[in-house]
Amino acid sequence: MKNTILALLENLTHIAKQNSQAAGDLNKSMEEEAGALEEIAASSDLLSQLAKDLHDMILEFKI
Repeated sequence: MKNTILALLENLTHIAKQNSQAAGDLNKSMEEEAGALEEIAASSDLLSQLAKDLHDMILEFKI
């Protein structure tokens, strides 16, 4: 019975380590995704400003 309990505890320890590693990997992935989203937002702002500038330039022309 003692050996069975020890084996179960070893399995639980192994599973806990795997879960911990998976949580760390997920956290890293989420941080990378957040960084990518920040870059997309910055690019979107830049594109919006460029579109406004182009619109303002077009308004200077008279047809």
